[in-house]
Amino acid sequence: METRMIKIVKVEDLKGNELLAKGIIAGEFTELVTAGCRLNTGMIAKLKEFGITEVFVRDEKFIKPQDLELVSEKTRSELKTKVKKIILNNKTENQEVVRESIRITEQIIDEIVNIEEVQEHLFEVSTGEGNLYDHLLNVCATSILTGLKMDLNKEQLHDMGVAGLLHDVGLNYVDIDYRDVDIEMMEESIQKLYKKHAQYGYEMVAESPWISDYTKNIILYHHEKNKAHSYDNNQRFGLEFDIIQVCDVFDEMVMGIGCKKVKTYQALEFLRDLGKLFYNEKVIAKFMEFVAAYPVGSVVYTTEHEIAVIIRQNRNFPDRPVLKIIKDSEGNTKTNVVIKDMCQESDLFIEEVLD
Repeated sequence: METRMIKIVKVEDLKGNELLAKGIIAGEFTELVTAGCRLNTGMIAKLKEFGITEVFVRDEKFIKPQDLELVSEKTRSELKTKVKKIILNNKTENQEVVRESIRITEQIIDEIVNIEEVQEHLFEVSTGEGNLYDHLLNVCATSILTGLKMDLNKEQLHDMGVAGLLHDVGLNYVDIDYRDVDIEMMEESIQKLYKKHAQYGYEMVAESPWISDYTKNIILYHHEKNKAHSYDNNQRFGLEFDIIQVCDVFDEMVMGIGCKKVKTYQALEFLRDLGKLFYNEKVIAKFMEFVAAYPVGSVVYTTEHEIAVIIRQNRNFPDRPVLKIIKDSEGNTKTNVVIKDMCQESDLFIEEVLD
């Protein structure tokens, strides 16, 4: 499988039309250019004006649409528009909302199962714009892939996917700022209001004949952390419920929904080290098989005191990517190309993610 490659290009060597791999920040808060933009001469001039000397761009001859994407950018863009309409539709009696959710879920299932050798791939979970629409799509998609890896049948995947897509729609009716804040550290009244979103989401679909009672219950109870309700101990819920919980808590952490936002590897570390206290360990293990801990383009500090950028992933080794060294242990910028494959360098580890 080919994977996405990233290269560092000096601003003075930019010609225009390059695809920017990472956003460019000036100072602490000003984003000059966002990731995914194609650079033009005006943008390049602005970069020079702000003293930016190097940028990360994608080497497009290595890019394939489905590499590292569980849902393609084209499909994600189309579905986000539809999900937004669902969330903003306040007419809870309008069953077209539910029917549209079912259609979206079926489209996501079709796209995922049609990825060649999908269960052997490694994927990066997109945070997109970090909004509720991206979160719902992510939980839907990652739960479907986890379910495939755990041999769920098509009906189970369908019901779980719908639950994933609708589990947090109730947040649209909660009038508090839940982005990048630790809800559990806030006043009790705010915590209670936030927790009502599961009830609001359930009420939105409670009378719908188009989805199962089991799916409705997943929406209602998806934040229940009592392990007594897990798949192995209580048949009131099934494996689908456990999968939704794991996918949801991971995506909440990387998106910063109801908690402080963390990096992908930190969310995975939480699941590995503490997740077993609340969630199904078998689900956690399957989930961690396909999520890349360090997304392509991440800048990292290694145990060899070098600074590197992640340039591609190694299949079956989600925490052992391929690095391009950009600064040596003395802090000097590398002028020659040094590539280190962590699967070949057993003593090399990532100590910190810098960006």
